[in-house]
Amino acid sequence: MVKLSKGHVKWVLENLLIMKCGELPQGSRGDGTPSSIGGRTAKTSATFTDVAEDVGEVERRLNMCGKDGLIPILWYTCAMTREYIALNLGITKKEVKDRGKKAMNYITQEWPPTRSYEETKP
Repeated sequence: MVKLSKGHVKWVLENLLIMKCGELPQGSRGDGTPSSIGGRTAKTSATFTDVAEDVGEVERRLNMCGKDGLIPILWYTCAMTREYIALNLGITKKEVKDRGKKAMNYITQEWPPTRSYEETKP
């Protein structure tokens, strides 16, 4: 299984809509990573299949975080502010920050994780 760095996950989320439309973002090396980030630790072959697999894996892992998995998507993909997210989820800005950070930490840890998301410390 591919280990995903926080930089790579952030980049995937920022470009999620483009990649879901079947295109590679500008400035990518073709393997789903931007030229400036060496986030993948697996294959070096450049195919769109690799990008689609990374998108699917990021989404799968975020789904395991329950509602907290929405926070990185809203933050990076939709460019929503902490204030907006807090208001619409009915939580504080600090909770948005803490729960978003916890979700990012969970999905970028050694995979598969030894503990469930609920068992993970913030």
